[in-house]
Amino acid sequence: MARDARPLILAIDDDPITLNLAVAILKNYYRLRPFTVPEMAFKYLSRSDAEVHLALLDYHMPLMSGPEVFKCLRSYSLMSGVPVIFMTGLTDKAAEEELLASGATGIIHKPPTAVDLLGKIKDILGQY
Repeated sequence: MARDARPLILAIDDDPITLNLAVAILKNYYRLRPFTVPEMAFKYLSRSDAEVHLALLDYHMPLMSGPEVFKCLRSYSLMSGVPVIFMTGLTDKAAEEELLASGATGIIHKPPTAVDLLGKIKDILGQY
C-alpha cells in the first residue's frame, strides 16, 4: 500500500463541531489528527514519529488555554518549528498581536470558512 504523502495537520479544539468542520474542509487535501483534548494530542506526539507539518489550535479551551497548549507543543522536538495557526473567536487585536509575537504563524476566526482555512494553510505550506 502506498504511503500517503499529503501533509499532516494536528488539530486541537475542545468544540467537536468546530473540529469536525475543520476536518471536513481539510480532509481531501491533508492528513489530519484531530483531538478534542490536548492531553490526547500530547500522548500521540510522545509515541509518534510522524512528521507534523502544521498545527491548528483553539484559543479558548477549558482546562488548558491554546497559548498553554502551544508552549507544551513546542517542548516536543517533533513540533519545535512547526507552524501553528490559532482558531479563535477573539476580536481583540492586541491579543492577536500577542499570539503572533509569541510565535504563532497565523490566526483564523471562528467559524472557519473553507476559503480562509485552505488559503491560510496554502500560504504557509505552499500546497494543498
